[in-house]
Amino acid sequence: MYENFDIHPDIIIEPTCGIGNFIKASKIYYPDASIIGIDINEIYLNKLENEVEDVVLYNENIFTFDFNRLKQKDKKYLLCVNSVP
Repeated sequence: MYENFDIHPDIIIEPTCGIGNFIKASKIYYPDASIIGIDINEIYLNKLENEVEDVVLYNENIFTFDFNRLKQKDKKYLLCVNSVP
């Protein structure tokens, strides 16, 4: 199924990553991508840090987070956006 998507991100960013379900799936489907998680809950980030390697995590509020510091020239990004029904 996923091979039908022509998506090849260099960097994956998940604001409000929580315990990292999207991050864990991203590691499987995009093993070569750099992955960044942001969450205000330090307990969730500590749990995620113990479960997943090679992920950059920020314990910050996404509403005040400076996303410009993540920008890298000529990179393709995949941004996970959660929606509430």
